[in-house]
Amino acid sequence: MNRAPRPNSATIEAWQRRHFGMFIHWGLYSLLGGVWQGKQVGGYNEQIQAHARIPRDEYTALAAQFNPVKWDPDAVVALARAAGMKFVVLTSKHHDGFSLFHTARSPFNVVDATPFGKDIVAGLAEACHRGGIGFGVYFSTIDWNFEGATPIDYDPVEGVRNDNVIPEAHAQFNAAQLTELMTNYGPISEVWFDMGKPTLHQSQLFADTVHRHQPQTMVSGRVFNYQGDFTVMGDNEIPPYPLEEPWQSPASIYHETWGYRSWQAHEKLEKKVKEHLANLVHVVSRGGNYLLNIGPRGDGSIVEFEADVLKGIGAWLSQHSEAIEDTESQPFRYLEFGAATVKGNRLYLFILDWPVSGELDLPGLETEIVSARFLGQGAALATHDSGEGKKVVVGKTPSTEAVPVVELVLEGTPIVQQIMVHETSVRLQTIEQGLPHPRRSERGRGREVGEFEPASQSEPSDALTDPTPLGDGMHHGSVPLSMTEPQFVLEADQADSFFHRNGYGYSDPPKLYKLRWNLLFEHSGRYTVTAEFESGGHPGGVEVRVGDAIVQQLIAADGPFSIELGHVEILRPGPLEVSITPFAPFEKGTALGPRLRHLTLQCVNERA
Repeated sequence: MNRAPRPNSATIEAWQRRHFGMFIHWGLYSLLGGVWQGKQVGGYNEQIQAHARIPRDEYTALAAQFNPVKWDPDAVVALARAAGMKFVVLTSKHHDGFSLFHTARSPFNVVDATPFGKDIVAGLAEACHRGGIGFGVYFSTIDWNFEGATPIDYDPVEGVRNDNVIPEAHAQFNAAQLTELMTNYGPISEVWFDMGKPTLHQSQLFADTVHRHQPQTMVSGRVFNYQGDFTVMGDNEIPPYPLEEPWQSPASIYHETWGYRSWQAHEKLEKKVKEHLANLVHVVSRGGNYLLNIGPRGDGSIVEFEADVLKGIGAWLSQHSEAIEDTESQPFRYLEFGAATVKGNRLYLFILDWPVSGELDLPGLETEIVSARFLGQGAALATHDSGEGKKVVVGKTPSTEAVPVVELVLEGTPIVQQIMVHETSVRLQTIEQGLPHPRRSERGRGREVGEFEPASQSEPSDALTDPTPLGDGMHHGSVPLSMTEPQFVLEADQADSFFHRNGYGYSDPPKLYKLRWNLLFEHSGRYTVTAEFESGGHPGGVEVRVGDAIVQQLIAADGPFSIELGHVEILRPGPLEVSITPFAPFEKGTALGPRLRHLTLQCVNERA
């Protein structure tokens, strides 16, 4: 199969720099406002046809009432710009199958089936072009109106699951509509696929249809089967640290719904603005794009509260844009007070939780600070070394700003050493003949009692050494201390975990492909790498990287067992990253099969 060209690196980098965009969920469901036959209907209201079990003919008849005379695409673009957003994504067709564009494939569209009679996609695309912002479309691969589609995936217990398989006739129908979108509406910055359970061939068909007509259009990960150009997080989900790929977080102003809900409770405006500012900061600091949704009413008007939230974000951005625009993700794994971004030799610190101590702790920052100040203010802030990084003195009285920002000017690009695990010393005991051996049964934070069987896969067995941290120098009252050696014990549940998302449909869980730790080696020398695996995994190859050194092993069975993976040479003391993945290179979607309990790095030949 000849695949279509994909976006180039320049396009991907430009897409990543956009940071903030507007999502718009709007369609026939907006007429109902979350109410059917006088009753409030829970669940996402853009899916009210499924939640309320509305017969298809009754739902289809709503098109005769759709006349959104208050819809103003230029005003929508103006609102997006006022909010500091760089692009807009509109629901061209949601699960109900109603198209907001003039499609020749079905009469169930805004031009042919409604008194409004205007192509909404065309109008908004033109307005975005006039306003100088990107335009993208959401496209549902399931369609409750298409005759050949599988019926609504509704479970009495789970509710609407939207994990529909897609018959081939329906897949071809989708491809034909995608061709219309990609050829009739000018440049499309991204196509935001959603839901369903397409086959790999169908996912390739949808992505290739987009790329053959517009190779630089970014395709969302929810085209599934790992065929997207960027990963889409779960609804309102933000990862805990920067990811290793382009990604986006779709967010709704209220988590309860995306489409308009007439009875939606509104929190205090100030609180809601701060909530989404914090989300935006976290997403940008971790290298992602934040796609924040509004749900217009059925008449096309924007809900005033939602507009005010966006304007509140925009007011803050107008004063702090340099800390967000054209910035890179933070070099820190975690900051207690909030988040950070980088631009050249400038480090921007976002205070989301004011420190009780009155000082911002920057763990691991090695680059010297030239100056510090609150962004937009002239007064200098004091800074000092903490011994493990730097600190910025902001005082104990919190600022009244929604999200205060401190600008640091550094001597150069920030260099940060993030140390998760420090070296510990272990005692190596001589086991006298006939003395009971310690079992590997005690589990504690950062250590294991007992050692592993070297160079073989085996059930846990009696150990010849006991890696107990240095203490009183004795073991069971009778075993003499012979020597000490440095070691690391890297627990899987304390690692940074990386996942492949957007796999075989919406319900397919993310697949773990990498665990990562940052270590500080205090000794150079030869280290033995040992792994202990638990039950519940799958056979497969594992690759452990310690800096540039690599050890590999094919794990042929499920745990529990321990295995020596090999040795690595640490040439000089200092910080190094350690990770475990499948054999590299591996395709997206390849999971780390064996289930790791922990890795141990034991120094066996220390350099002088």
